[in-house]
Amino acid sequence: MITEKLYLKAKTIEQAIYEANGHVDSFRYIAGGTDVLANKFQGNEESSYLIDISGIDELKNIFLNGNYRSEERRVGKECR
Repeated sequence: MITEKLYLKAKTIEQAIYEANGHVDSFRYIAGGTDVLANKFQGNEESSYLIDISGIDELKNIFLNGNYRSEERRVGKECR
């Protein structure tokens, strides 16, 4: 059986966090969601609330300085 899910396309980080806190037991952040449809039909997706963070500009970049053990990691607008 396929169940419907609530979906929100967050515009800000604050909005995404606020909504997650309101659905703490059953939410998932997505950024594109290509696997959501497949998981939905396979019955692998149990969260009832999807929060799409792909439209949040501050999360568009990831910067790593050095190797994977580096302490310097920046996400989003901190990459500039």
